[in-house]
Amino acid sequence: LEVLPRNRETIFLDWFYQCFVPKVRKHLTSKGLYFKVILIFDNPPGHSEPHEFNTKGAEVDYLYPNTSLIQPVDQWS
Repeated sequence: LEVLPRNRETIFLDWFYQCFVPKVRKHLTSKGLYFKVILIFDNPPGHSEPHEFNTKGAEVDYLYPNTSLIQPVDQWS
């Protein structure tokens, strides 16, 4: 079953807000740390623009295309 691009974005945003943020916040709090994280993606299709992530303490960034020099796994693709 192919997921349409808009649905991928919706699923991803739901995962970010309903799963990633609460679990990371809980983990950091249990370690006595502030909620301050950077989530880095390799710019796959269907992900939201970084400005759509409005959570204090969380920053979302994308790697530039063709960054295989800093991603050793890509050299084997």
